[in-house]
Amino acid sequence: MFPMARCLSQDGVPFLFCTGYDDQPVRSEFAGVPHLKKSVCQQGFAAMIDLIDQARQEASGLSSPTSSLAPHLPM
Repeated sequence: MFPMARCLSQDGVPFLFCTGYDDQPVRSEFAGVPHLKKSVCQQGFAAMIDLIDQARQEASGLSSPTSSLAPHLPM
């Protein structure tokens, strides 16, 4: 999981973590990456995807910055 996350991060590809395991490794190395803890509700997942898409658009100059990615959304 982490080697892929490192590659995505280095390439500037937005992603998120969705895990039922201890999230301490995610929080320490990937503190700025959004993550969801299982079990995930559909609305929470959709909201996180929207945030990632917004960040992608802002990074590519497709929209004006209005918010940053939240590192964690309450479920």
